[in-house]
Amino acid sequence: MSDPVHAASSMHRPIPQDTGDDDMAGIPDLLRRYHDARQAGDADVAAACLSLALQTPGYRDDARLCLALALLEGSQPQRAFLHLADALRHMRNAPPATCALPARAALDQHRANEADALLADALEHYPDDPTLRTWRWRALAATLPPETLAERMRAALPGIRQAAELRLVLRHLIPQAQAGEVAGAIAYDAAKGALRGWVVDLREPAQTVTLRLVAGQQEVALQARHAHPLLAAVGGPATHGGIVARITPYPGPVRLYGPDGRELPGSPLALVAPLPHLAAMDKAGAQPRRRGGGDAGSARPVDVLIPVYDGRDETLACIQSVLRAAKANRTPHRVIALNDASPDAGLSAALRELAQARRIDLVERPVNLGFIRNVNRGMLMHPAHDVVWLNADTRVNGNWLDRLRAAAYAARNTASATPFSNNGELLSFPRLREAAPMPGPAELAALDELAAARGNNPVEIETGCGFCLFIKRSALDEVGLLDETDLERGYGEETDWCLRARARGWKHVAATHVFVGHQGGVSFSDEKTALVKHNNDILRRRYPDAPARFDRYVRQDPLAPVRNALQRARLKPAAAWLKTRPRERTLWVQGPRAEQGAPDETLTLAYRMKSQGRIDATLRVAVPGLPITVNYALPDETSRLDEDLRRLGVQAIGLRHAAHCPAVLRELPTRLRIAPAERPAAWPAPVAADAHAPTTTALLIADDLSEAGVRRCWLSVARDLARQPAAERLYLLLPGEDAAWMREFLATGAVLRAPELGGLDSHQALALAGCTAAVSLNDAPDADWLAPWIASRAHLPLYAPASALALQAGARPLENLATAIPLPSACAA
Repeated sequence: MSDPVHAASSMHRPIPQDTGDDDMAGIPDLLRRYHDARQAGDADVAAACLSLALQTPGYRDDARLCLALALLEGSQPQRAFLHLADALRHMRNAPPATCALPARAALDQHRANEADALLADALEHYPDDPTLRTWRWRALAATLPPETLAERMRAALPGIRQAAELRLVLRHLIPQAQAGEVAGAIAYDAAKGALRGWVVDLREPAQTVTLRLVAGQQEVALQARHAHPLLAAVGGPATHGGIVARITPYPGPVRLYGPDGRELPGSPLALVAPLPHLAAMDKAGAQPRRRGGGDAGSARPVDVLIPVYDGRDETLACIQSVLRAAKANRTPHRVIALNDASPDAGLSAALRELAQARRIDLVERPVNLGFIRNVNRGMLMHPAHDVVWLNADTRVNGNWLDRLRAAAYAARNTASATPFSNNGELLSFPRLREAAPMPGPAELAALDELAAARGNNPVEIETGCGFCLFIKRSALDEVGLLDETDLERGYGEETDWCLRARARGWKHVAATHVFVGHQGGVSFSDEKTALVKHNNDILRRRYPDAPARFDRYVRQDPLAPVRNALQRARLKPAAAWLKTRPRERTLWVQGPRAEQGAPDETLTLAYRMKSQGRIDATLRVAVPGLPITVNYALPDETSRLDEDLRRLGVQAIGLRHAAHCPAVLRELPTRLRIAPAERPAAWPAPVAADAHAPTTTALLIADDLSEAGVRRCWLSVARDLARQPAAERLYLLLPGEDAAWMREFLATGAVLRAPELGGLDSHQALALAGCTAAVSLNDAPDADWLAPWIASRAHLPLYAPASALALQAGARPLENLATAIPLPSACAA
């Protein structure tokens, strides 16, 4: 297996040549000289080249990675992690081998859980990459019991396509194997009507394995007598082990058993002939139709299709919500549960009871078809009906179907309509593409009723989302079914269908006056990443312009005003809730740095300065359930902000760091005739210092650097630290900000942004970077002192100059902090 250190070493961008720019002039091929010097053993020249490269913008990104690699090879995993996080922050589309390096640094620190989380995140982007997959197995081997790991490896065999990964997995399975135990995988190639796969005897690989194929009462012996390239590539049998067998479709499950009596991974199989997904007019090359005007539509019935596999409680709650809402909807509809061979006998029994009581229609598949094939056959049940796909982990409210249908029929060329949801990708609320917790029944009803009050004003979106998708039969007839020939299981199928429809002149809309709750993550297993990758590759080939369109849509975010309006509508019930909590009706106004360290409050107004005196402000109300966040563009929307604060019944306004607060916010108490609030000094519980913490390689700056005196002091410290060699110096870390002074700090070379990597919490990333303390240099803190909160949220002990407030907050004396250089004992604010 390739070592990611060496693999990444060769994956730099081509080293830039002298372009004539001032920052590049006279510095030819620094990094090539660095590599040559390292290979020649000339450490001084290598260090000089790398130091200069780190200071040169044209080389800096690659130089960061070179430094991280050298630190990894030099057994300094904490420093390596710090620089890797910094390098990856600046790299767009980093290659997979580079993405594996932070996990390597975590494993070198014996932090296998963090390594696994990092690799799982990287695999979301590169599911098939052999380096990431093999390192993931190494991380899991350090965290899982051997039996659990072996079962997980067996289950993963159908998705393994690279020799390096299969070799590692077999090496783990072979020592635990019993006589006659086999490993392998099987799949049905529906397009060719054939079984394909491989199987090998773990103890006797030279033997040809005979499998038992069982279909109902029939049983057939099937020999793995064909060559298989993957087995040969891992040093297995070159002449046998592969399975290729023609087979006719069969209505029930087909199972394959090894000599050890275990089912082969991939079994049972559904030998179902694929349905054509393209409509006849597509095959004939017909041109897209032009549509326009409204669409009154007939009272076409609707099939509400609920695909079912697992998640008993969620599924039954979903069905009950649809049944409770039935009387509120005038649209004639059937509730059809599509039981895709659920392994939960209790769930299947409950569905049969509902069907026997004639409350739902029930279709029971004899073998698992997967989402696409299951839904396709459901959509063909009543060819004259519109359809709604409704995930089994959703909940609906009121006349949801009438409103969803109204959005779909608002225009003739609308193919589909998708409601708002707490977890709905482009339709997610309160934030675009961010899943929020499932609302409880009362909260869901309130959200849906507020959305309904806004009326039917559909907004065009790029594609619908399959958690709840209304599809008009006229569009389905023209566009065709879901693609069950090339796409696998149930990921991206609605995107493919929506893009096919768009190519034919149809559009998709958000039904902004409907809100459907969606839990997410109930119906499918953790094979998701590989399937997503497979399907997304197909979508990119079919629709090469789609990613750019999607990115443009996300940037423009046409649903932002609608989300904001719905949030404003929530202020009225929030005001009633606040009336019962008079102590929580103080509004705290705070800048961006304060957000990272401020205590949790019920009412906050966060602001961020923009160019030309403009301000982005966000009002947050921490009500139970989904938080309320309303955005304002100041000063233009000052009167709207004032109106909303009056509606909320705010009784006092506190300004954190009032001197830095913009005038339009500083004048809030005067405009609203509300008394200013004074904050009593109250601090979080201090974090104990870890007596076994490794050597400190970084410190977290816990001060608000908008205060000029503190900022000057930290800048002086940073410049002193910058005199140390890059591979040895103590670094200062700052959470990512866009403040005007940030560039000056980063330019010292001793200050880095606090590491942020997918899969890790901030405190986990800080620990892997060797950050063992948060430090304040403010010797005159007040009640708005952020340092204790920043330290607490980072899970770090706080060190600060001696003062009454520092003692009260549990900060340790600054002189007790053992670091590579002495820090100033105090810094006047």
